[in-house]
Amino acid sequence: MCSKSLFLLVALYFLSAACFAQLPSDLGIVTFVSGEVRLRSSAGDESVPKPFGRIRANDRFTLRPGATLRILYLQSGNSELWNGPMEFNIGNGPQNPGSAPAQVQRLSVAARTKMQTALRINSNERLGGVTVRSIGTSRDAKASLDADQLTEIREIYGQLRKEFPGNDITPEVFLSMSIQQYLSANQ
Repeated sequence: MCSKSLFLLVALYFLSAACFAQLPSDLGIVTFVSGEVRLRSSAGDESVPKPFGRIRANDRFTLRPGATLRILYLQSGNSELWNGPMEFNIGNGPQNPGSAPAQVQRLSVAARTKMQTALRINSNERLGGVTVRSIGTSRDAKASLDADQLTEIREIYGQLRKEFPGNDITPEVFLSMSIQQYLSANQ
């Protein structure tokens, strides 16, 4: 009886891990939308993208003439600015012959490092933005935010504010992830 229960428990564990492995992962977020832009998700749903909206592989964007879309890729720290008219799939680039490629802007090394650290810390603790279970993190990640780190975050945020237009939320994404990292370290 005990070995059957253990077998079922192990089988359930691997089955749930396989199911979670099939969930699409977020590649980035929309940080700016202007004009008529449509999003067809990889699941087939159609919507109007909004700032802070998540994007996944094979999402398809359609930009009408005069439309603009900026996407921030979370792992690489690249920010892509697309101008319509055009259609493109995430991961495949523009689908129209003669369409201009995206204008790529790379975040500073310090901003990318902070964002990637926040992603690494929170990837084990969160699923869909809801804390599922607290998993211990390294001692370095648990260090509290000191005055030097706070100054660095302020400087990077100020630099991003200068680099991006006022209605682009990329600097706020950086600031939010830095705060999230601090909160995770002090739970």
